Amino acid sequence: MVVTTLEVFLVVASLEEVFLAEVVAGEEAEAASLVVVPAVAGKGLIWKKGSAMNFTKEDQIKVEEAIKTIELTTSGEIVPAIFGQSDFYPASHFRLSLFIGLLVPSIFLFFTNLIQDPLDILWLQIPGIVLGYYLAYIPIFKRYLSTKAEKLEEVHQRALQAFFENDLHTTEDRTGILIMISVLEHRVEIL
Repeated sequence: MVVTTLEVFLVVASLEEVFLAEVVAGEEAEAASLVVVPAVAGKGLIWKKGSAMNFTKEDQIKVEEAIKTIELTTSGEIVPAIFGQSDFYPASHFRLSLFIGLLVPSIFLFFTNLIQDPLDILWLQIPGIVLGYYLAYIPIFKRYLSTKAEKLEEVHQRALQAFFENDLHTTEDRTGILIMISVLEHRVEIL
C-alpha cells in the first residue's frame, strides 16, 4: 500500500502540534551530534543533542502513536527528524561583518570629528567586523541574512544526509519516509 499525502500531513500535523512553539520561536540547537530515541518503527525520533526545544516524554509518545497509527495502514516506515538548523551558514556571518564593518566607521565619520586620519577608519572597521561576525550567531540575524535559496538548498541537503545516515533507503520494500523539521529555517522537508 502506498502512503498517501493525507497520511503524511497527519504525521506533520501531530509533529506541528508538539513543536509549533519552538519552530515559530526559531530556537537554535548548538550541538552537532544526533540523538536517536528508539521506538518509532525501529528507527526513532531524531533531533540534535543540546537542543533548546522542550521535548517531553508525553510529546514523544504522542508523535510515536500518530506514526504507529499511520504505519498500520501503509507499508511506509516514517521517521521524524528535528534539527535546530541545517547548516552553519557562513555567508550570513560574512554579510553581517561587512555591514557592521562599514556602518561603524560611517557613523563616526558623519556624526563625530574623531576621525582625523584614514587609518582611524581601519581601526573602527576591525571591531565592527568582529562584532558583526559574532552577532550572526544570533538565530534571527542568521535567518534573515541567509538567502532563501541557501536555506532551501541546505535544508534539502540536510534531509538527504539524515535519510541516508539512518538507512531509510534500506527499509523493507524501500518505503522509508523522513519528515524533517529545521527550526532556524522554519522549514519542513519530506523525503
